[in-house]
Amino acid sequence: MEFNLDRPSPGSYVHYHITSANRTAIGSHMMQFVQHKLVKLRALERNETELVLEYTLVAQQMEGTVRIHDWAADMDELQSPLELVLDNNGRLKDIRNFSTLHQKWTGFFAARMQKKYKHLKESADNMIAETDKLLKDKARFLRAFEGYSAWRFFFQDNYAEKKPLVRAPFVLKTYFGAIDLPLLMESRWKEEYELHRHRYSLENRALLDAARFDRKSFARMLKDLTGVFNINASLEADLEEHYEYNGEHWLTKAELFLETKVSDWYSIVAAHTLAQVPENEALQPEKLFQAEAAA
Repeated sequence: MEFNLDRPSPGSYVHYHITSANRTAIGSHMMQFVQHKLVKLRALERNETELVLEYTLVAQQMEGTVRIHDWAADMDELQSPLELVLDNNGRLKDIRNFSTLHQKWTGFFAARMQKKYKHLKESADNMIAETDKLLKDKARFLRAFEGYSAWRFFFQDNYAEKKPLVRAPFVLKTYFGAIDLPLLMESRWKEEYELHRHRYSLENRALLDAARFDRKSFARMLKDLTGVFNINASLEADLEEHYEYNGEHWLTKAELFLETKVSDWYSIVAAHTLAQVPENEALQPEKLFQAEAAA
């Protein structure tokens, strides 16, 4: 069985409530954050080779343990709206309004960040300088969307012909600093028909591709982090993902989960959830965020 998922029609749009949570533990040291976002995704154009989506951040709420999490929320605000150009495999190929982002940064946003983080002058100066470099380098900016973040919801290969089961390598580049995380992924597509309902779903499961993993470099990184010379660098990785699309070819809900760990003393857990939000609920994002926090 093979089937084709079409693409959203120009002019159509949806609202999504996205929750991202991350926890990094090194020994007894812990860093974590939870971020809620309400976003609007609108189809601008489509043709035989690409689809253009407009991404707008409507509201957000960040709860983090370190200052860099606040900075990340500010960068989400800077990157709105974005005009995302996807190819026929659903992959990001361009940011059409990239020059506008740089104008926004130099026009007022950089000065706002300088003022907001003036009590962290040296680190703020460094972050501002790096952001300025990034917004002058489009190729590098595009690569920043390839990590394991909530952006992954929108860049799935959901426009080409599908087979029910596909096994293929999947690499998260520079996941551990300069070290890639190679995985072996199994993907299952399903198509369901019910009365007045048409749904597609995608399930991904992946484990570490030990043969391709640079364990020596990973061990060196752990030694630098801990100061322990004779260290166990046996990495475990577990990825689970679920996506559901409706008959209009929009995501309706999705979940992403990735855990990497070494024994019980080093771990990174990243989890993201997405839910389509009705128009009336999108008018009150604070209620959405409060309901999620209370759940």
